[in-house]
Amino acid sequence: MYLGRDENGKRIDHNETFHGERTKAKIRAAELEVELKRRTGPKHLTLNLGEYLEKWLKDIQGTVSDRTYETYKWHVKRIIQL
Repeated sequence: MYLGRDENGKRIDHNETFHGERTKAKIRAAELEVELKRRTGPKHLTLNLGEYLEKWLKDIQGTVSDRTYETYKWHVKRIIQL
């Protein structure tokens, strides 16, 4: 089961082998999904949208043309001001 990414961007997976009845396996799968939702909820967010977009702009600077970068920067500014 995919659990997201850690602070370094590395993928986090959970694998579990279950031995038993199909109905108990389905119950365990439901428990895991509840745990996943609890872990990935808003309380675990470390960046708001504006902070994320500012970081993204810094990351792409130099990898796109100057005009494209300025266009992206303009859009980010508009989104943050909303």
